[in-house]
Amino acid sequence: MSPLNAADPQKLFIYRFDHPAQELSQFLQDRYQLKGDVLVEALERRITVNGSRPAPGFEVQTGDQIEFLHLRSDEAAFEGTPLPLLYEDEDLLAISKPANLPVSPSGRYYFHSLAILARERFDEPDLSPLHRLDLETSGVLLFGRNRRARSKVQQLFAKQDMDKTYEAITLAPVALGPISGDMIPAEGSKIYSKQVLIPSRKPLSLSIVEACEPWGPYFKVQIKPVTGKTNQLRVHLAAKGAPILGDKKYHPDESVYLEWFENRNIQALLDRLVLPRQALHCARLAFNNPLTGNYLEINDHSPGWPALINPLKDL
Repeated sequence: MSPLNAADPQKLFIYRFDHPAQELSQFLQDRYQLKGDVLVEALERRITVNGSRPAPGFEVQTGDQIEFLHLRSDEAAFEGTPLPLLYEDEDLLAISKPANLPVSPSGRYYFHSLAILARERFDEPDLSPLHRLDLETSGVLLFGRNRRARSKVQQLFAKQDMDKTYEAITLAPVALGPISGDMIPAEGSKIYSKQVLIPSRKPLSLSIVEACEPWGPYFKVQIKPVTGKTNQLRVHLAAKGAPILGDKKYHPDESVYLEWFENRNIQALLDRLVLPRQALHCARLAFNNPLTGNYLEINDHSPGWPALINPLKDL
């Protein structure tokens, strides 16, 4: 595919479709959030299926190869504050991750993922995130500036040698101490990616609740994930009857998530969610730095998290 506009950065996505047959236009709406004139233009000029331009109303089949020329202008621009720098040395860099930005490029977020934005912000094409935070989670995000840093420090996460402290606002109190078990798909749930925690003799997930205090009508929890499973803290706290405030997927009423998934209108759900995003924040990373031999502690005291949760105390 030839470039359409040299001033609009672009990325060619190659995607093997491994789902039941679906109209191509619906696939583009679901995966890349393309709508209206942008969707029409993409179908006419920027899509091929198995090397050919699709006809109007084309249905993509299991096994088809889709090539889509994605433009930066397809994405909603990031309008938050610049990425606040928390720490840097010759090997590592840490920023305060804003909420509602993905760490890595995926789906409709490519140019406006933190991995790409950080490379642009600090003019370092080799900069790479060393771990991940959920889309809506804010807080300390650590990057490696070179291959050596990526190799050495990522091992700390894999070996559970990274001391991570999170803060959350929950709907109910939770007892101090460990939360452990195996996380499995929630049988019978209409939310396909929802998980539940089940007991296990050799648990694959472990978190430790270190503090819990009243926070207006809610509770402020300090919790450390020992393992690093996807959505672990959200699943663990929900399993203890203390789901995170603003968490759509683990809200006690599943209709909240299902309505959001269908309409993507967060404003219509604020009477039940209270917050426009889940109240979860990575407040601290601490570790023995294998690159220097020194202990390193990185804290995120940037104003975004207090601005989100402090008004709750007065409710």
